[in-house]
Amino acid sequence: LKITSISPTSGSTKGGTKVTVNGSGFMPISGADMAEIGTTLIKASCTSTTKCTFKTPKHAAGTVNIRMIAEDYATTPITSKDKFKYTG
Repeated sequence: LKITSISPTSGSTKGGTKVTVNGSGFMPISGADMAEIGTTLIKASCTSTTKCTFKTPKHAAGTVNIRMIAEDYATTPITSKDKFKYTG
């Protein structure tokens, strides 16, 4: 499980930004993947083993790591490519 890029890399503290995560090892099965934004878990929708989307939750301003968690509890490592900046 790996993240190679996220887009966009910033969004509102109010949440609701649609984020696309590119990488590998995702499970394109409904409910199989979760995104961890900071310490918040939300459901992600993966259309392939290389692409997932989700909408950001509300969060205080600042930079957080986005991690993907697959059904088998595999979790992406924290890297420089998973940073998302919440702006006020």
